[in-house]
Amino acid sequence: MRNISFITEPALAWGCVPTALVRIGVLAALCWFLTACERAPFYEQTAPIEDGRWAYADTVRFPFTITDTSLRYNMYLEVAHADTFPYQNVYVQFHTTYPDGQCRSQVLSLDLFDATGQPNGPCRSGICRSEFVLQENAIFPQPGQYLLAVEQYMRFSPVVGVEGFRLRIESAAPATAAR
Repeated sequence: MRNISFITEPALAWGCVPTALVRIGVLAALCWFLTACERAPFYEQTAPIEDGRWAYADTVRFPFTITDTSLRYNMYLEVAHADTFPYQNVYVQFHTTYPDGQCRSQVLSLDLFDATGQPNGPCRSGICRSEFVLQENAIFPQPGQYLLAVEQYMRFSPVVGVEGFRLRIESAAPATAAR
């Protein structure tokens, strides 16, 4: 009579099923490691535009709080728009309100398409997403509540084809002391 053993050699301990489980475990650990390396944004908020029709009255507001004024921040604005948007760019006016109530405004042209008519961001299912660097290494001089308001600044209202905005603020390198 033959003696049956489940594991007779060390090589057989890593049979078909355990090897697959090991591979899945290694793959899962790699995915976890790659996603864990990404820094979470300090602030991220999305604001959709109802029916893709951005009117003068539809100012998009992004409130956020700064507690540490020694840090620097990178600010990005993503514009979601129809791939059939009829213009190369969209004019916007930014209003930044500081904790002390002071307000600063700036008009910018955001190029959604390049000179050849190609979108300046990836497109999927008829919606393109163009990301713009608003400011790198920004310093917020006052602790407290800030408000960034984005107002459409075209010659007509509503602007059809603007689907929404996403503001992302990430921590950058710490501010260095003045020499």
